[in-house]
Amino acid sequence: MMSYTEQMLKNESEKWLTQLSLAQAFVAHVGQPKDVDNLRCHELTRAVRICLSMLGYYADLKDGKYGAVEHSWILLGAGVILDVYAVARLPQVQLVDCRHLTKDREQYTPGPERDDVDWEFVHQLVSEMMRGRQ
Repeated sequence: MMSYTEQMLKNESEKWLTQLSLAQAFVAHVGQPKDVDNLRCHELTRAVRICLSMLGYYADLKDGKYGAVEHSWILLGAGVILDVYAVARLPQVQLVDCRHLTKDREQYTPGPERDDVDWEFVHQLVSEMMRGRQ
């Protein structure tokens, strides 16, 4: 059975669900880091966004906060968020509908672009993700 939100998203855009599926696969192809504390949403989100763009899917990356936590996510459009490293929730990769007055809408607060991104690590993640597609 499809939930109400899934049905609405499906009716509105198959593209969002395709991007969710691709993001799930990209993240699944990343090897388990020795120190999970060094894997941050900021790098993982950027890597997924790059991989999606390589396949022709373009979306805005947002840095900011989820509640009180520094966070990064992908804005697919019109309040629909692709969160590839969801804060304190499972599954890890989620499509979040923030178009309506929901608790999640209040939690995602855009802020300034981060200046501490480890771009070398981002490119390493992109390589792992794209190698997994072959």
